[in-house]
Amino acid sequence: MKSLKFDRVTFGYDKRKLLFNDTVFEINADTVAKGHIVALMGASGTGKSTLFKLVLGTEKPLSGKISFQGENDVIAYLPQEPVLFEHLSPARNALYFQNTARYGKHFNQQLFDELVVSLGMGEVLAGAGSVSDLSGGQRQRLSLLRALSINPSLLLLDEPTNGLDAEIKMNFLSKLREITDQYGLLVIYISHHKLEAETIADEVLFLHSEADTTLENQVYQGSILDFIQSPPLLDALKVFQYPHPNILLLEKNGPLLTPVRTGGAGANYYIGLKDEHIRISDEGWAYEMVSGNPVHNVIRLSESGQLLTLSTKLFENTMSNKIMIYGSFNAYDLNGKLIRTIQIKHNTEDERYA
Repeated sequence: MKSLKFDRVTFGYDKRKLLFNDTVFEINADTVAKGHIVALMGASGTGKSTLFKLVLGTEKPLSGKISFQGENDVIAYLPQEPVLFEHLSPARNALYFQNTARYGKHFNQQLFDELVVSLGMGEVLAGAGSVSDLSGGQRQRLSLLRALSINPSLLLLDEPTNGLDAEIKMNFLSKLREITDQYGLLVIYISHHKLEAETIADEVLFLHSEADTTLENQVYQGSILDFIQSPPLLDALKVFQYPHPNILLLEKNGPLLTPVRTGGAGANYYIGLKDEHIRISDEGWAYEMVSGNPVHNVIRLSESGQLLTLSTKLFENTMSNKIMIYGSFNAYDLNGKLIRTIQIKHNTEDERYA
């Protein structure tokens, strides 16, 4: 049984500008019986790395309590860049915790041997070369092996796939998911990329800087499916709709919808727009082509100046210069928070669903 709880935690490096203010969330122990990965996401500067420091105890809350429940009190941390000892061989790096006063009692030889096989590190550890000769992927797997050798109840990873090429990155993530499930780990993983979250995460913690205050961030929590299907924030929608994070700011006149400029008077809400929502038409909102290549075209809506990035396929076999939108949309208020789901057809909201 494992759980991590923030109970009304307040923290800021500057007390006049807090990163967390009475922050409350809990990763429920009931969800981690078979291994559980939480993607910690949010824009730069919202406190993801600081949250890790608070969990590790290298920073202390100004108030509130952080509690962790697990089989032991061991928390392992894997930073963005692997921290390896250049004067030690790969094998001695991997076994580093075995002879330390703090973690030696937690070192598990049987677990270590299993992980060597699971991570495919046998040949690397058998070699007599320097860790400086290892590839980026090998260095990360070596760091993961060392971190897991002390049987941690919680594993924290800070963007560990940065700098890895696509194939190595996916292999690392796949192996992390496999080991998480095999050993029932609780993992919190900082990431800016939706593909990583969608590949391995069960749950998302999304840190968001509130637009209407300079004092605090808010934590939004939900399953990975919740964030894919109905992101609670416009900022989260932009992440999970990448590479086409098309956001429209709309004004509603009766049921009729009109795109308006950001900051313009009369705006009612934002929606996220996908290619499948769009029809190129002889009626609707006029647009101008801005740029394009064989994959994507960028258009500018004539009335509002808003830019949309759309698949080039939408424009094949048509000379029309207007668009219509159709479908079910998540609507967000002017502060970027999810308010409801709406139905739109022919650029008009179906008010039966309001």
